[in-house]
Amino acid sequence: MAAKEDSKTYVLFVQTFKHDYYEFPGGRIEHGESLLDGGSKIETPYETAVRETLEETRGYLSQQQLVSASSPKQLVEVGKFRIFLAKLPFF
Repeated sequence: MAAKEDSKTYVLFVQTFKHDYYEFPGGRIEHGESLLDGGSKIETPYETAVRETLEETRGYLSQQQLVSASSPKQLVEVGKFRIFLAKLPFF
C-alpha cells in the first residue's frame, strides 16, 4: 500500500515476529471462500494480497477500502513474487 501527502510517498511494511526487519504483507494462496464474490474456490493472487493485508494490519483498513483503492491490474511481478498497488489517502 502506498499513500501520498504533498510531494511525499509512504509505503506500508509490516514487522515480522521471526526477523528483525520489515517487509510487505504477504502469504500463500488458500482454498476457501472468495473475499470478492463469496464463492468457494482457490483464491486469486489479488484476493490473497487483500486477505493477507487485512490479516497483517489487523483489519486497520477495511476490505472495501483495499478493494476500492486497488485493482488486480495494478500488478508488479518480481521473480516469483506479485505485488499489488493500493493507492490510499494518507491518514
